Formats: sequence, C-alpha cells, structure tokens
Amino acid sequence: MEIIRLFCPVEETKRQKYLRNFKKVNPHVTSLSAEKCYHIQVSNSSALSTESLKLLRWILKGPQGDDNLSTDSHLSVKLKHETLFEIGPRFTFSTAESTNTVSICHNVGLKFIDRIEMSVRYLLTLDTNKIDESEVNQLIETVCDRMTQCRYTNENIPKNNFFECFTEPKKRWYYIPVMEKGAAAIRDENTKLGLAFDEWDINYYTRLFQSLLKRNPTNVELFDCAQCNSEHSRHWFFRGKIFLDGVEEKQSLIEQIIDTQKSSNPNNTVKFSDNSSAIKGFTHKTLHASSFTECGKLETKTVKSDLIFTAETHNMPTALSPFSGATTGTGGRIRDVQSIGRGGLPIAGTVGYCVGMLNIPGYSLPYETKLNYPASFSTPLTILIEASNGTSDYGNKFGEPVVTGFTISFGIVTEQGSRIEYVKPVLFSGGLGIANAEQMDKINPEKGGFSYADTLGSAKGWAACILHSQVLKSQFRAFKSRADTFSLGVCNGCQLMALLGWISTEDDLDNSIDVPDVVLIQNVSERFECRWSTLKISESNSFMLRKLSNSILGCWIAHGEGQFSFKNKQVFESLKRKKCIAMQYVDDNNEPTVAYPMNPNGSIEGVAGLCSPDGRHLAIMPHPERCTKMWQWPYISNSFKYHTSPWHHMFVEAYNWCTNK
Repeated sequence: MEIIRLFCPVEETKRQKYLRNFKKVNPHVTSLSAEKCYHIQVSNSSALSTESLKLLRWILKGPQGDDNLSTDSHLSVKLKHETLFEIGPRFTFSTAESTNTVSICHNVGLKFIDRIEMSVRYLLTLDTNKIDESEVNQLIETVCDRMTQCRYTNENIPKNNFFECFTEPKKRWYYIPVMEKGAAAIRDENTKLGLAFDEWDINYYTRLFQSLLKRNPTNVELFDCAQCNSEHSRHWFFRGKIFLDGVEEKQSLIEQIIDTQKSSNPNNTVKFSDNSSAIKGFTHKTLHASSFTECGKLETKTVKSDLIFTAETHNMPTALSPFSGATTGTGGRIRDVQSIGRGGLPIAGTVGYCVGMLNIPGYSLPYETKLNYPASFSTPLTILIEASNGTSDYGNKFGEPVVTGFTISFGIVTEQGSRIEYVKPVLFSGGLGIANAEQMDKINPEKGGFSYADTLGSAKGWAACILHSQVLKSQFRAFKSRADTFSLGVCNGCQLMALLGWISTEDDLDNSIDVPDVVLIQNVSERFECRWSTLKISESNSFMLRKLSNSILGCWIAHGEGQFSFKNKQVFESLKRKKCIAMQYVDDNNEPTVAYPMNPNGSIEGVAGLCSPDGRHLAIMPHPERCTKMWQWPYISNSFKYHTSPWHHMFVEAYNWCTNK
C-alpha cells in the first residue's frame, strides 16, 4: 500500500469565506492562502500508469478548470508572523465523499484505489510576530469538526495507509491479572485501551472477577464491558438482573416499565416495538394524493391519525462538536419519527440543554468560577450557542420547528473544594409527529437520489463513467450524431449533458474531456435552492420550446449546483449568436436577471437552459415535468386564463417531432 498526494488551491469564494471567519476569531489575521490536498491510498502503485494517473487527475480537478493539481504543496511558513495548519478527516473511517469518489474510480477501471480523502491546508499571515498555540487552536476551531476531523501534522498523517497508526498488538487477546493485582490491573488496562472506566467501574469489575467469577478477564472481555456501558449501548441494562439489598428483583427494568401499562390509559398503538411510540389520535381532514402510481392531484380526505412522540440524548458528540453533535442527534430523532410504521411526519421539536458555568464575557456572576474542561470538550457557552444553531438548522430542513424546551446552567465548587457541574453536557431532543393509523405495520420499502451524490461536482461521476468507457462513449456519440434522435436533460441530466459536450458550440464529444465549454457549478448562495421561479422562454433552436417562445412562465427549480459557467466569453457569445439560450430567469419586469432570489443560482444573464445548435438536445435546470398540470402550480395571476399547463405543450411537441407531425 502507498499514499500519494495531489495539491491544488481552494476555490476563491471559499478562501474568502475562511478568511472572514478567521478574522472574526483573531483580528490580527491579515491574509490567507489555502490549498486542498487529496490523500490517495492505492493498493498497487505499479498500476498507476501515465494514462491512469491522467484519468485520476481529470476526476479530481475542477469541472471546467485546467489541471492545476501538483504533487508538491505550494504552502510553507517562511516568515515569523505566519502560521500553517492542516485539517482533514479522521483516519478511522472513510467519509461519504471518499466512498463515492472511489466508486467512480472503480467504475472507470481504477480498481487499485482504496480510499481518497481530502484535507485543507491553511497558511495565515498576521500583523504580529508572535502567536501562541492557544490562539492557533482558536483559529482551528472555526474550520475543524472535532467529531469527524483532526489536525494533520508531520507526526499525525497517514504515510502508507490510513490505518498504519493502529498497530496490531503482539497478542490479539490476553489475560488481565486481576486475581493477582486486583484493581491496579484493570486501572492499567483502562489507561492502555482507553476504556473510560471511572473508579466505580474499576471497583465493580474487580469484585466481579475476583469474588464472583474467580478468574482473570481477557482484554476482549474488558473492552466489551466498556462498550456495553457506553452512553449509546446501555440497552442490556434494561433486561439485566436487578439486585436490591442483595435480593434479586422478580422483574427486569424493562419488564417493570412495560408493567405500568396495566394501570395506565390503554391507548398505545405502538409500544416497545418500533423506532418511536404512538398513541391513539383523532379523525381529521387532510390533503391526500389521489394516486401513488402516477402523477395525480391532491384531494381532501378524512383519515385517522395516531400521535407520535420520541426522544433522544446526544451528549458526548455535542460536547466534542456542538453544532454537528446537535444536528445528528436531532436528525436521528427525526428519522425515528419518520420511520415508525410505514412512515410518520414530524410536526414540532423540543430541545433541552444542561451545561456547566457559562462565564459570559462582560457578564460575571458571583457563583461562577473559571475552571478547566477536558481538552476535547467545547466550553458551556459555545455548546449553548452552537448546539442551538445545529438543532434549529437540522429541524428547519425537515420542516420541524423547535417550539419549546429548557436550558440549565449549573456548576459550583463546594467549601470542601468539590466540583459539582454539568462538565459533560446533556442534549435532550424530543419530537412530536403524526402517522396514518392504518399504516402502522411495516412493509418492504422501495427507495430510491443524485448520481454519486454529486461528489466532485454535479454529474461528474456519471460523466466519467461515460466519457472513459469506450463502449458507452461510442454509443452516446452514435446516438447524438443520428438525425432522428433527441434528448432532454433536466437538473442532474442538464449537468450531465453539459459535461458530455452536448450543449457546446462544437459537435465533438472529445472536447468535453479536459475543459468543457459549459458546466454547472455551485449556486452563488452556496445553498440548495427549491422554489417557484419565473422564466422567459427565449427564441431558440429548441423544437420542444417553439410554441412557448417569448412566454413568461413559472416553474419549479430544485438544485444546489445550477449556475451555468462558460469556458470563456467567446463560448457564451457564440451560444447566444447561434440561438442556443433556451430559457432565462427574469425579474418582475420580465427582464433577465442575476439578482437573488429571482435568479436562484447567479447564472450570467439569467441563463436557465441551453440547447444544441441543431435544437435536438435540450438541457435545462428548471423542472417543467413537475408542473405539466395546473394543480401543480402554486400560483397563477388573475390574467392567466389557460386550463391546460403551457408546459404540457413542450412534451406534445416532442411527441409530434417523433411522429413527424
């Protein structure tokens, strides 16, 4: 195994964003240079031929830029007032981006690539000659998710493979001499294996093996005990035996909990058997799909719904990385609401925080003391701010507002010097939901997203599998060159057609390999945009749009990378001259615009779609297929008198073209 590295500058918009955030933390920061580093783990370096390396570099480089990847870093500290640090994924698990990138590589024949992770190197210049390690750590906090990332240094960086730092012990399993050394033996193993036993745990397991089992435990047993007693794995406790004053209880804890149902309101419809619990709800009217097998309008229907409630804590992750810990805790709980029966709907969320002493700057309180926290923990004030943002952020994405909750800040030092405080925070996430009472039984789901999750850029993996396959490439070229074929690419399909060169000024498929004429890049807002936008159908060569020419119509859009980018001004002007601009985003005066949010992505002159010079191939980011029926439109003006959606004519024209009408 071997790890090779390729470096390239970060995008300018991201560099500026990083710089702004660094300046907020430390006003002495004056400038920033930043670069990405791809760490590529290969199982057989001899298989990395000139051709395969060229293909790999094409996959990793920007969608429209030249190959600016280098085997050497361009960043190094040369002056006293500079500091350099690198942040990347933790070594112990592959990121989702790595999994998708490796999948792309394997599909184009690069089978020898095992893992590809990306780190970012930051070189900061300050207007002071001295910066201590604590200040560097504060800067790192702004760009490092401590739950999933770590700092890369000369000593802490994968050299031959990502798992080389996890050396296999000389003995895979061995006995711990508890019978001979007592608690000291477990205490030593606790330190060596990082078991996180406290003194109560150590004394408990010492008595267990010395007095009851009367034998030495193995390292595997102690490790298993540590995992079973972790915050996320205490389910065994509910069915374990309970001894009270030396006498075994007749029921386990879970049996005692279930037993309460005998004397409570028997209104449960789901209990102790699914992701959430549910109680009998009520009968009400709701909007319901008229068909589940084809496009259909919503109808008013009377249904019976059950009420769902579920809750979860996510304490340790929130201590390490408040924003991410809170989002994943909220997300896991929302998932449980959605996963009950054949699907539930979240309604509202609750959240509770228990943290230590806040020590708000400029707001000192007589009972608060500044104490140290574990190095890996965030401060209580940071936890409250970041976790609150994370909880609301994730809930809002799923349409679940946080409507109530609680916050507790507590910490004291007693006269005896004892510290009583929420050192490890508590994040309690609860949520209400609703589900159809007739759909509480599970069935096998059929689920179906963007190609390769848009890793490395929109449709990049999809295009790679076509452009670098002699079989598929020749088939696509043959299809495009025939006079009796046409194609429509919507959203992800539009992004693919751009990379394939089907909406370029040239007809050669090979032109798209290195620097395509047109690509779709990230929205200027850097967010996924989903809204009803106003479009002007341009006078273009597209036969599908000929009856809609010069119309002003609303249409759904839903994309994160919808900004049309052209290789140069000449390409854009050529496409305009050849009548290849198919549609544009317009403002309230029906004029093409780049203003947000009328233009959701920032495309030049509001470009929303392009067609090929011969008009047979149409690539658009809006979704006309989602508004071919008038009941799919969220809004129409008073002057709109049509009973059939104008977008319907677009598909009628395609049918007529096929039948030569």
